[in-house]
Amino acid sequence: MQHSHKAGALKQVNKSHKQSKASKRSIKLKSGGRVEAGEKMSMKMNIQNRKDRANNSKQMRDNKRKTLMEKKKAGAGSAFPSIVALIPMGENVDTRALLKQILDMSSDCPVRYSPLGADGIAQPVTVVFPKSKSRMTFVCCTQNLENVLDVCKVADCCVFVCNTADGEEAVMNAQTDLVLTCLRTQGLPTSIGFIGGMASGMAPKMKTAMKKYATRLMQTELGADVKIFDDEHVEPMLRCISDMALQVIHWRQMRPYLLAEEIDILPCDASAPTRDLIVRGYLHGSALSTYDFVHLTGEGSHPIRGIRVVPDPSPLKRAHDATERLVEADPARLRPVEEECAVDPSTVEAPHWAQPVVEDGTGVMNTEAVWREVVGDELYEDEEDRRAHEQLMALDAEANLSDSDADMDFDAEDYEDFNRQRKLANPKVQSDEQRVEEEAEYFDAPDEVEVPLDQPARYRFIKYRGLQSFRSSPWDPKENLPVEYASLVEVENYGALQKHVAEEADERNTVGEEWTHELEDGTIVRDGLATIGSFIEVHVMGVSAAWVAQHAAAQPVLLSGLLPYEEKLTVMHSTFQRSSSWSPAPLKSRDLLVAHLGFRRVLIHPLFGDSGIRCDKLKYMKYVPPTGFVTCSFYAPLCFRPCPLLAFKPRQNNAETLTLVGLGAVTKASADDVVLKKIVLTGTPFKVRRKIATVRHMFVDPKDVLWFKPVELHTKLGCVGHIREPLGTHGYMKCIFNEQVVMNDEVRLALYKRVYPHKCTEEEKQAFF
Repeated sequence: MQHSHKAGALKQVNKSHKQSKASKRSIKLKSGGRVEAGEKMSMKMNIQNRKDRANNSKQMRDNKRKTLMEKKKAGAGSAFPSIVALIPMGENVDTRALLKQILDMSSDCPVRYSPLGADGIAQPVTVVFPKSKSRMTFVCCTQNLENVLDVCKVADCCVFVCNTADGEEAVMNAQTDLVLTCLRTQGLPTSIGFIGGMASGMAPKMKTAMKKYATRLMQTELGADVKIFDDEHVEPMLRCISDMALQVIHWRQMRPYLLAEEIDILPCDASAPTRDLIVRGYLHGSALSTYDFVHLTGEGSHPIRGIRVVPDPSPLKRAHDATERLVEADPARLRPVEEECAVDPSTVEAPHWAQPVVEDGTGVMNTEAVWREVVGDELYEDEEDRRAHEQLMALDAEANLSDSDADMDFDAEDYEDFNRQRKLANPKVQSDEQRVEEEAEYFDAPDEVEVPLDQPARYRFIKYRGLQSFRSSPWDPKENLPVEYASLVEVENYGALQKHVAEEADERNTVGEEWTHELEDGTIVRDGLATIGSFIEVHVMGVSAAWVAQHAAAQPVLLSGLLPYEEKLTVMHSTFQRSSSWSPAPLKSRDLLVAHLGFRRVLIHPLFGDSGIRCDKLKYMKYVPPTGFVTCSFYAPLCFRPCPLLAFKPRQNNAETLTLVGLGAVTKASADDVVLKKIVLTGTPFKVRRKIATVRHMFVDPKDVLWFKPVELHTKLGCVGHIREPLGTHGYMKCIFNEQVVMNDEVRLALYKRVYPHKCTEEEKQAFF
């Protein structure tokens, strides 16, 4: 018989847990994995039958067609001609021969030559192809890098032409490699290869070998899927250009732009410094308003008086009868281009080091006021330090420094600022060999400096301060700003401003010929617009007469519209990579460079910083390393992303070739980014007793020791310490560290100051432009 235990009357019964709601885990255990019928998901909900799938595809197709029709409607009912750039890949290539071959094949097609260049050299020639229902504007380029870059800023397709008649070495030269390097950063349009010279008297085997070599070379440089044609297939090349999908370059699609096909100079006084121009061409990119500022590449930004939409001179259908439309601007709303804000000099405070000489009633210099302003009273450790410092200040007053000592400069960077004009006037002040030697020394010991023997360190480094941590220590971005910062536009939120400008540009492209919007003062206005694809005449005001006489008929003229606030001057920041293969010479901060920012060219004195430290500050770099990316800060008009940056050395005349210095892209606009220059004062241990060491060779004056007493010390081997007191009269000092210092160690004191980029002078702008 099997025994079974039964609980008695005295069995303990525990109270149940007082829970108002069961947990998910308990419900899951209780249900045993079962799910109620109301919560079951039907698999048929996500399955579409054949009719539903076809209906869904039809709706998507109709939406795309509707969007395309809206774009065509905004573009005055017709697409603009595709701009085709013919780029030579060698010195022996004549792109005019290819253009002549195209025109001979299109003898039955309407051809319109630009009055600026009837032979088609570096000027547009428009051809209408009725069979393929397409229009193309051909522009012949030269081997000049600036000419190719300007044409490719507006080109929709690039045809790279090579010549195989002179052998493999003549197929592509180093200049073409430089052109492709720049175009990849600026934005390379849709590319096609063309092999010329195949019709010459060349042996069949040699012709086949040369064609294979040129094809392999173009596939390496332009991509493996590039289309390549030869002399015998010109017509298929034109058909390929008309049918292929064009590459979208986003930085120019945000802005209205055109390639000038006709330019008229309005009559005025011959002695006037400026001229008014009438520029004609097809509008690309975005819609243009009469209240927008326009920029002539290589000249500057200007307001426009009005826009006239004229009938298309090269229409696809002759029956298309378009009427003229004049978009005039209200004179009361016209405003001049003002890069800098108006500043009242009486409201601008100079930095405290701008008046470093503090004199009492007797005209004797002392540093007490400077000490209290820069260092502060709270940095005295005890009353004994205060009394010692006051005694040193009394000795300083008794020294009665001469006026020449009082007026001396306080920083080597400021000394460079003082002699900047002299160096620009005589660029051979520092030879290339000296710069190479200085660059090597900088990379070996980038921050170490020596205290001069003829100048106290407290005056020499009065702009510098100590930081306990470069990454986490605060630095007020509004403190002690230079005077020219008062005239800059302040961008509080660059990302939000760019989003607002982009949404406004998209709205203008979809509203048609009139745009209703609200001004900053709350007024509702309705502005007329020139839509995409229209052939327009733009009345540009205030163009330099010297530029008109020199460039208006010599080079392709590019006219582009500016987005809101893009005419304002601010501090721009970008990534930067030095092109050491094209310019092996050292690149120094604040060197004069020519920057290509989209459609604009500006003169800059950039400031380079190390962006590898993840914090709100950048470390100043005197020389740019040959490899790697750095951050570049410079004064320039506001630019919105995406915007490529190409930096070149300035030329003495237009006959010189451009020397590529570096490449990059704009990241943001902010005058609050702090770039700190670091210097390190070094000393050697003289005597060591446990954690206390006597250090020498860092200072030569005991008053300098007291001045820099609040700054933290560190050693090469990782010890951290502070200055206790000066010893003697030759700059010796007693220091205490967290660990025992060895005799072969090196004691360091790190100091920092904020540095700023330089503004270009009017003399530099006039010399370049």
